[in-house]
Amino acid sequence: MPCVAACRPWEASCLPAEVAGHDRRTDKVREIITLQCPVCKNRNYSTTKNKKTTTGRLEFSKFCNTCRKHTDHKETK
Repeated sequence: MPCVAACRPWEASCLPAEVAGHDRRTDKVREIITLQCPVCKNRNYSTTKNKKTTTGRLEFSKFCNTCRKHTDHKETK
């Protein structure tokens, strides 16, 4: 595990980034979203999207177990 950039690697007390309280990815670009069926309003799927490149709402054709058919699942918050 790499050590924290602020500590000196030759010191014996050098800790990994997770132990030292630093998050490895501080700029979290990807966001977890939920997909909802427009027919039965059932929230069936979850996925991630890049907030910087995809600013609009996503829409995928997915299978809904409640409706028993493929529908256009849309992103919800």
